[in-house]
Amino acid sequence: MSTITLFAETTQQFLERNSNAVKLSLTAVAASALTAVSIISYQTNQRRLRARSLKDELKEAELHRPIDLTPVGTTISHHIPPNLFTEQSIEAQLSKMTEFLGKKGARKVRESFVIVVGAGGVGSWAALMLLRSGIKRIRIIDFDQVTLSSLNRHAVATLEDVGTPKVRCIKKHFNEIAPFVQVEDCIDLLNEDNVDDLLGGNPDFVIDAIDNINTKIDLMKYCYEKKLNVISSMGAGAKADPSRIQIADISETFGK
Repeated sequence: MSTITLFAETTQQFLERNSNAVKLSLTAVAASALTAVSIISYQTNQRRLRARSLKDELKEAELHRPIDLTPVGTTISHHIPPNLFTEQSIEAQLSKMTEFLGKKGARKVRESFVIVVGAGGVGSWAALMLLRSGIKRIRIIDFDQVTLSSLNRHAVATLEDVGTPKVRCIKKHFNEIAPFVQVEDCIDLLNEDNVDDLLGGNPDFVIDAIDNINTKIDLMKYCYEKKLNVISSMGAGAKADPSRIQIADISETFGK
């Protein structure tokens, strides 16, 4: 007798002796699977209904907005009112971040306040990813304006934004992405006279994205003296090898 035949006969005998137990087990498995499918289907349907409801509210709000034009004839964007976002809508928007960080980690991000100094090729991207992560409050500081030459590296600036302050441009676009985040735009050059005001409010972190060495040193010195957590980065210009990027204490950094 072959092994396959023996296995088949043994299996058949087992099923005949334990037919009731097998039936009960299969019934339990089927019921569990059906319950799981029902729960998943319900959750998926609820998410779709919430998304559809939000879209309908946004369309209704859009119908009652005036159409404003820039001096060159392009339409001025209007941000979505924060009151249209329920907590469920916010959780849906940040669901992938919650899966990655866990509920505790996501909650910590949502309660954080970060100041970004410099809104160019480094600072604009840092600020954008903080926003998309669902940070509670962010303050962006920069005195400069958007230029044509900055469009190749800026995170959100478009042709419409050329000639406007970088921080104001960022705030406008951020309000269209996550209006539930508190965005503060400060058109100013950080110096010893205004540093207390600009870095006030007990931030959880300060991000140094300044491209001026002297201002960068002054900022880090201030953060060190005030015991503020600071993450510092040099400019992104002419940097072509991302594998050389390292994260370390400033005392351990090196390079040209």
